[in-house]
Amino acid sequence: MSKFIRRMLIVLVSILVVISISNTSSAAGDVVIGLDPGHGGNDSGAVGGNLYEKDLTWKIASRVKEILDETPGITGVLTKSQYETVDSRRVRAERAVENGADLLVSFHINSNGSSNSLSGAEVYVTCDTTQKRFNEYSTRLGLDVLQNLRNIGVPSHSPKPLVRVGADWDVYPDGVIADYYGIISWPMHMGVPGVLIEHAFINNPYDRANYLNDAMLNRMAEADAQAIIKNKELFRIDRTKNSVKGALDSIYYDSNTGSVKGKVLYNEVINDMSYDNEPIVSIVSTDGRVKVQGTVSKDSSYTYSYDINIMNLDPYKEYVLQVETKKGTAYIPNNRTLNLSLPAGRLGVIYGMEIDVIDGKMTFNAPPYDGYLNAYSYSDMTISGDRLEGKLVVQEFLNGDSQQEPKVNPRVMLVAEDGTEIQCEVGYIEPYIYGFSCANQYIDKSKKYEIYVEAGTDKNISTHNKMKIEYSDKQVGILDIYTVSIVNGKLQFIYDGYMTSSQYSNVTLNGKQISGQLLVQEWLNGTNQIEPTSTPKLVIKNS
Repeated sequence: MSKFIRRMLIVLVSILVVISISNTSSAAGDVVIGLDPGHGGNDSGAVGGNLYEKDLTWKIASRVKEILDETPGITGVLTKSQYETVDSRRVRAERAVENGADLLVSFHINSNGSSNSLSGAEVYVTCDTTQKRFNEYSTRLGLDVLQNLRNIGVPSHSPKPLVRVGADWDVYPDGVIADYYGIISWPMHMGVPGVLIEHAFINNPYDRANYLNDAMLNRMAEADAQAIIKNKELFRIDRTKNSVKGALDSIYYDSNTGSVKGKVLYNEVINDMSYDNEPIVSIVSTDGRVKVQGTVSKDSSYTYSYDINIMNLDPYKEYVLQVETKKGTAYIPNNRTLNLSLPAGRLGVIYGMEIDVIDGKMTFNAPPYDGYLNAYSYSDMTISGDRLEGKLVVQEFLNGDSQQEPKVNPRVMLVAEDGTEIQCEVGYIEPYIYGFSCANQYIDKSKKYEIYVEAGTDKNISTHNKMKIEYSDKQVGILDIYTVSIVNGKLQFIYDGYMTSSQYSNVTLNGKQISGQLLVQEWLNGTNQIEPTSTPKLVIKNS
């Protein structure tokens, strides 16, 4: 095989890989449609002749996904795999919503136990008329689906989309009694309209022969897909309006159970509609390493009681009270958690320690511990983008001999010769290992620095709470236009640049004004060509 052919095959394979990947994920800004193949797995659905509803709905739904994914501005997301059993309509709805669905369409094949002569297609939509996205736009989509199906020869059993209201105990957040069909009502409980399409009657021999063969299933899928594509913008959800809202109603400590209890006010806002969904309520340490989830029960609309056991909390950490959305209850990608403001005061006493709220955080009046700090470099410093980064091993020795992790994340700082300190960001990686990151914008490049680590809590009473990290001399890398090096154990920022210039255009004389253009370059460390960071000076000298 020639090199040219091999090269072309590699290019072709690369193109196919890119195409394959692009068809499996939604592009930013796409309208996302949840596609629900009715029944499946152990649930065969309706049966007629040798046909099973689950097989037919999969063929329709998977083909609709292919068509949507090939169309710019829209993506399909299946609620289940082909052979998977998912009996819960709620789980199907949650899967669609978690994947950003703006609309859920469920595909079915009809059946009637009392008559085998019923024929054609039906569409069911939500009864909720409080928003245009719900009944009005779903009806518009349903009409287009029915019309497209008639255009390919599938009659309408009902010429208009239908609604079926459920039991009065099931109510949407806006007060409307929920729909009968769970595949419509469950997504509606999450702010996403659902549409159910029944394509033909599997128990009707005529429908089986004329509409439920592979060729017609493919054409029906194309009819459904084109109706969805035509109406896709009607269902786009403005995610910027989605948020979590929460506030503390009450908090107290129950010494009999060792729990913090109280009430929170909580709701989720989706497209300007408030949803009364049960939240998760937890106590979380400020360093993010401890989280205790409580039990939650509903008291009334938007009001929930919580009970969080704190018997085993580390008394040397600070804690906040946090509410967050349950998985699948709302599509709120950037604000799923909210820290609640706690009132200052004393909550109670546990194990002889006062539980106080200071600056909105819950703290324990624990006795100071005599922790001896020890730290050293875990890896060389590196440059990542515009940040200086590194990893450290940090240990504390309690009462001189018992090694343990620091109670809270340590502090890492660059300390200049004049005493100026620059605080770096610190993150926990694994036991005893911490990463630090120092932003370029805060570093004065004219100074030399040493790296210091300090205990992150003032409760540590040891005289050895702060120490310098020793680094071997070496070049770290390039940060901005500076070479970062460690020289004699100190961090230095060196600019090693030289200038070259040449005439770019002829010099001209216009009255008393001499003008022209020069090409000016700087060479960092002899090899890296860069633009000057400021306009160069031009001086005209006489002989």
